[in-house]
Amino acid sequence: MYVLNSGEVELHFQPNEEFNYSVTTTIVRPGEAFGWSAALGRSHYSATAICRADALTLAISSQDWCLLATENESLGGILDQRMART
Repeated sequence: MYVLNSGEVELHFQPNEEFNYSVTTTIVRPGEAFGWSAALGRSHYSATAICRADALTLAISSQDWCLLATENESLGGILDQRMART
């Protein structure tokens, strides 16, 4: 999973492999998270991230995510809320 520190990222969703197009579903802005499918252990990504401007991100592994959320319930709640907004 990633948290965007600076820049801007578009998330594109391709409805079906048979379709040769994608739809912009979200614009990720600083402070917001994306790429959480991998953090949840999913083997298939549901979106493609494309930088609209130079971006700086913080990468968080699924193990670190679980550790952060377990050790600090209030931080875990904040992280979960931010992830839910994306």
